[in-house]
Amino acid sequence: MKIAIFRSAGIGDFVQTTPLLQQIRADYPGAEITFFTSDNVRAFAENCPWAEIVCLPIRLFDRRRINTALIRAWWEVRRRGPWDILISLETGWARALGSLLVSARKKAGVYAEVKRPFQLYHHTRTFIPNQRGYPHTSAIGLELWTLATGHADRGYGYDIRYLLASPVKLPPLPSRFVCLVPGAGNVITPGHLKRWPLVQWQELAGLLRQEGLEAVWLGSREDATEFALPDEPYNLMGRTSLFESIHLIPKAQALVANDSGLYHVALGLGGPAIGIFGPNDPADTGPFRAIRAAVVQSSLPCVPCRRAECLVDIPELNHLRRPYCLTTLPPTQVMDSVRSLLSS
Repeated sequence: MKIAIFRSAGIGDFVQTTPLLQQIRADYPGAEITFFTSDNVRAFAENCPWAEIVCLPIRLFDRRRINTALIRAWWEVRRRGPWDILISLETGWARALGSLLVSARKKAGVYAEVKRPFQLYHHTRTFIPNQRGYPHTSAIGLELWTLATGHADRGYGYDIRYLLASPVKLPPLPSRFVCLVPGAGNVITPGHLKRWPLVQWQELAGLLRQEGLEAVWLGSREDATEFALPDEPYNLMGRTSLFESIHLIPKAQALVANDSGLYHVALGLGGPAIGIFGPNDPADTGPFRAIRAAVVQSSLPCVPCRRAECLVDIPELNHLRRPYCLTTLPPTQVMDSVRSLLSS
């Protein structure tokens, strides 16, 4: 049995695919399972217990323009075939067009639009963007699998704990701390509308210190440049690798992050983790079958709008930056969520 999964992925996307990978391995213990994805998630590839992870150049997956280079990624799937089952998690019909090159006995895929010239797959899951009522991203992958094979959903959640088997040396850390992650987005998908303003993050850090919890800041080199943090003793943004962050997060009392890759990493490690959501809906990309997880959102009636830009005009808030739903979210509300999660 040869099974291929295809998806361009950020860090969070990879974590959200782990329930599907576990399900496939459990259903076909002896199968050759290959996950084709982008090389910005290479840190997850080593020692993955469920599938071979083939990391392809990130430039092939650029979503910001019409990208004919994606055909080269699909050609690699074809080259390693033929396959018994192909699962495509590319939501755009045009982005999945390369699946026609691939020889597979069964093909299953997801469409993010209703109108399309012709079907690409034997089994399809369709949803309409910016509307309520479709499942979590992880559930969609599992639905495709059950449609293609008839196997029942085994109930797996996120899991990347296999990465903790390889030791790593960490910098000095405080005895009790909470990881704060103000960044969001990646080289495939911009995340500026998912970011809670830095001034609120700094206020949250002050509230944590009042309760004996130090703030340890995590993020990329780009985050370190964008979020200048003066006189922060544990600012590790840009100074720790993703692999080091993965080992550091379980040592914290909790992690607070935007809807970002490191939020999903924390969930994949078992939490506790608190996600700050604005336009994005946690029903789509938030915690999935997670116990030690929480979500904080604004009470504005337009939340979540699922849009890439803030279309709401509230005159009394025009002095604030958009999206309003993140700008108006108070640090005290996030701190209340931290207390609640830690006490439970």
